[in-house]
Amino acid sequence: MADSIFKQLIESLPADPNGVLTTVVVAMGIGIGALTALLGALHSRVTISLMMLSLGAVLGVWVPSSLGMEIDRAITISIGSVVFGLLGYLLHRVCVAVGLGVLATIASMAILYEHTRPIDTAASGAVDLGTSFLAVARSLWETAPENFRSLAPWVALATFLVATILGLIFRKFGMAALYSLGGTMLTLFCIRLGHASDKITWLDSLKSGPMTIAALGMAMLLVGFMTQMVLLHRPTTEPEPSRRKEEEVEV
Repeated sequence: MADSIFKQLIESLPADPNGVLTTVVVAMGIGIGALTALLGALHSRVTISLMMLSLGAVLGVWVPSSLGMEIDRAITISIGSVVFGLLGYLLHRVCVAVGLGVLATIASMAILYEHTRPIDTAASGAVDLGTSFLAVARSLWETAPENFRSLAPWVALATFLVATILGLIFRKFGMAALYSLGGTMLTLFCIRLGHASDKITWLDSLKSGPMTIAALGMAMLLVGFMTQMVLLHRPTTEPEPSRRKEEEVEV
């Protein structure tokens, strides 16, 4: 099922006979993911504010239309962007913790699915990505293995709570973990997307097997996390001179 999803994503892109657009998308995704995993936490408040602003704009379009409300979209987009942007700036720590919980939950669900899916992947069914988000989510759930559906709610709840609580208690840990995990997930996603395309050959040297992807993901996650923890703990200002030194200078 996973390979089918990546194939559909490739096919949903505009016509690209030479694979130039696909190559640009994959390369940019890998580059952005790597930079996010290494340096994303350095400007976290601005990044979170912009992401929340974008989320508010999307909700400003989606909520009124889904509820059948006749409201000018310019108004709802403006209100949603301002409100969510302010929330992202003022509640930065909470947003980081919740974002970490969400990403950790998604990662745990992907790992759980890989361990519970049947060997015959064709038997798991296909998912039509051309429908709405809720329809896609329902189709993914219905075509998932029985073991996955029985364990997923408990694993998701435990992962979300633990990751969110850790992000709230340890601010710098939460920021480093959020961006290293997010950048790693984006990089691995784009690598899988590149393997699903017949037009990209420069990724053929990197095998797409589960063990290879898992090893690469763990290496990126650890390197990104350690790098950002070092950068977050670096001194930002020069230490103030002691009063004794000031007195010596004055004399």
